Formats: sequence, C-alpha cells, structure tokens
Amino acid sequence: MKANLYWQVYRNLEREFLTLTEFIHIDDHQLENVYSMRIADLLLRTVVEIESISKHLYLQNGGPKTDPKKIYFDTDCMAYLNDCWCLESKLVQVVSPDLYLDKSENRVLAPLKDAQFRSPKSPDWNQAYQAIKHDRAESLVQYGRLIYLLKAMAALYILNLYNRDEQYLGYDESFVSSVDLSFGSSLFSVKMHRIYGFPNDGHYVVSSYYDNCVYIQDYEPSSHKAAIEVIEELKQKMAEITLPKLTEKVQQLINAGEQPDLSQESISKMRNEIMQKEKIFEQAGLQLNRLGKLQPILNIRYNVVLNKRQYSIKSQA
Repeated sequence: MKANLYWQVYRNLEREFLTLTEFIHIDDHQLENVYSMRIADLLLRTVVEIESISKHLYLQNGGPKTDPKKIYFDTDCMAYLNDCWCLESKLVQVVSPDLYLDKSENRVLAPLKDAQFRSPKSPDWNQAYQAIKHDRAESLVQYGRLIYLLKAMAALYILNLYNRDEQYLGYDESFVSSVDLSFGSSLFSVKMHRIYGFPNDGHYVVSSYYDNCVYIQDYEPSSHKAAIEVIEELKQKMAEITLPKLTEKVQQLINAGEQPDLSQESISKMRNEIMQKEKIFEQAGLQLNRLGKLQPILNIRYNVVLNKRQYSIKSQA
C-alpha cells in the first residue's frame, strides 16, 4: 500500500515536470540555465519526497536506527541503502521525447552518487535543495534550475523502483527481452543486466556494468538447477568420449618412439586439442539430445528482479 502511495506522488511530480515542456523547449542549454520559482518549488517537493521514501526504505530493510526522529536521510538512510544496493552506481536514462538533450551527462544520470554525504560532497541537486530551502530569494538564480530538478527526479525514481520491488518470475527469454524498462515512468528508464547463453559451469556471469543496472535478469531457481544437472551430464559424456581418444594419442606417441610429457598441463593441453579437433562438445550434445536430455537447457526460465547485489564482480573473481 505504501509503495503505491509513494509512486502516486512521484508520478504527480513527473507529470508536473513534463508540463514545463509545454512552455520550455528543454534542450541542454535550457536544462542547465532556465530557472523559476515554479522549478524551485518542484525541487523542494521532490527532495522532501526523497527524504521520506529513503527513511521508509531504511526502516523497511533493516536499518540499525529505529527512532525516526534521529534518522538522517543522507548520512544514515542513503549510506545504509548504498551499502546494501550500491545505489551510487545506478544509472537512469532520460527517455522522454519531450526533452531534446544531446550531452551524454544530461541523458544518462547517476543521481544517487555521493547521496550519503553532506555538503560540499553531496549531490548538486541536494545542495540546490538546501540552498533554496534556506534562502529562496538569494538562491533562485543559481539553484532553481531545471538541471537540479531533473537529477532530483531521477534520484526519486530509483528509490521508488526499489520501494515498489516489481518483479516478473518464471518467464522465457522473449518475455525478458520485451520488458518495459521505464516501469511506468514517462520520463526515465533504467538498465537491466542481461544473461546471454548458459555458461559451462552454470554460474551467473557478472559483467562490468552490473552495478549500473537497477534490474537484473536472473535464473529461475528450479529451471536453473535442472539445466546445471544437464551441464554436469554433458561434461561427463564429453569425458567419456575424450578419454579413449586421449589414451590413444599418448599410445601413438609412445609407439612412435617419443617420450610424451605426462604433466597435468601437457595432458590438459592435449585433451583440449582433441576436444576441439574432434568436436567433442557437439558429439556429446547430439548423444544427449537423442535421449531427450537437453530440454532443461532449452526450456530455462528467468526472473526479472531488482538488483540488490545478489551477485557482484568481486565474488566472481
């Protein structure tokens, strides 16, 4: 219920932001330079909402402090949530056709970078908010600008996605490819970390952009387990086909009067050469396919879920 309430407020703010495009041709120059009392007011309302939802997420996800009156949205909430989910690396793309942006730094945002810090290290949208809040008249020209509002909106968008925790479970690849990565926004979209193919060991392969993604494509556990079992059987079948060929190769060298190098490294190299030359993988796959045993790999299902650092680049090293 609370997730819907926060999302409704966000969508109202988003609609009000997009209303500005009816009067302002928002290109890079306008984004960075146009200011107004209306923009400043939207900025204040947006960051107040960021403070509220960040405290909600903090308490809902095991933040150590329990007294809401003693919790700060930046040094407590954002610091804790960033440790949990690496929010400072999450990217948001501006996708609204009503914004005419060419600069990459304006089209792709990392709005929660340094959100756990206070000024002067805090994000520029938060510094703008603090300045407007404490002295609107003196700060309007410098801080009541569209660029700060857009970045604050992007930060609020990410926090709302984590609060909604929307997920799709047990779907095939074609469905995953069709998921709308705006998740209901008319202004932004996010990146999803994709799975391509099925690795030989069955483990999740983490790419360098993993932490930039708000969503990930993950394996559905039961179909993943079944596929791993097939991979293990495939490896066993490959070993059964390769071993006699490897033994034959060694014997041929002995018969030719050579002294074969039987070190682990040499045997491994010889085995790999045989597997490649004889196309052992294809042979083993054909044998299992005739027995109808490859179906679990062909029918693997996926989940589309929030990136809560289920995997990390470090853990894969």
